[in-house]
Amino acid sequence: MKKLCVAMLCSVVFFSNIADGVAKENKALAPHPKIEHMQKMEQDLAKKLSLTDAQQEKAKEIRQKGREQMKEMHKKMQKLRRENMKEFEDILTEEQKEKFEAIKKERKKMHKKHMQIKKQVVRDSVVSEIK
Repeated sequence: MKKLCVAMLCSVVFFSNIADGVAKENKALAPHPKIEHMQKMEQDLAKKLSLTDAQQEKAKEIRQKGREQMKEMHKKMQKLRRENMKEFEDILTEEQKEKFEAIKKERKKMHKKHMQIKKQVVRDSVVSEIK
């Protein structure tokens, strides 16, 4: 009986590792849902407007240019956010800084927990699709 329980436990661990690996592999191969959605919207719009191949190619270039510009803006925003945070922290007393650090740690902990839940939901949905 004990050997049977150990064998079953080993099987469960083995197959869960396989399922996790398959889920990661499928996730790596599958495009992100937002990207799929955007591509479908672009195709639908091109079809509704009866865009020529040349127009579709030009639209693709415009979108790519916009994405690159947005990346640059995002970097600037992150830099500005860090600078603003430093300025804010400079006005705090030592006691307030300690409290603020505790608040940031708690938020980071909550964010990490949220991300773990989100990953588990994605993993569960991929595994259910495989079945």
